[in-house]
Amino acid sequence: MYSKNLSGQEIIDKLQLVDKALELAKKKSKTRKGISVLDFDDTLATSNSKVIGAKFDFKEFNDVVDGKPGPFLQRALELQKKFGSKDMFILTARPQAAAGQIQKFLKSVGLNIPLENITGLEDGSNLAKADFIVQKAAEGYNDFLFADDVLGNVKA
Repeated sequence: MYSKNLSGQEIIDKLQLVDKALELAKKKSKTRKGISVLDFDDTLATSNSKVIGAKFDFKEFNDVVDGKPGPFLQRALELQKKFGSKDMFILTARPQAAAGQIQKFLKSVGLNIPLENITGLEDGSNLAKADFIVQKAAEGYNDFLFADDVLGNVKA
């Protein structure tokens, strides 16, 4: 399940998180707690930002270079209008240092995501995004909308 080199304690922590998420799921609470988790690149926006080099240099990915609205932006704006953005999260492979620039770009196109709801993983693996979803399930979210341009992330 976990392909990263994790310590024994990290594996235990992740499994406890999964247990908590499954425990909440089994309760089948009638109270819905909705969440939208949206990818940034090629989902909410397109840009000319590049990951540079075979060792993945994320420096340019800290900025949104020539950003333009992406294919899911209109739907995100509709969700914001209907539900607000308190439970809307941006989950990106970009580094956390990019959060301010992502927020600035999104505000410029009318999507007002709180800075604390923008998570830069600096990791493009399916597992990284799956871990985030498990964390949110363990926090009690039980009605998920997940939008990402990479099918492997959606399947994970």
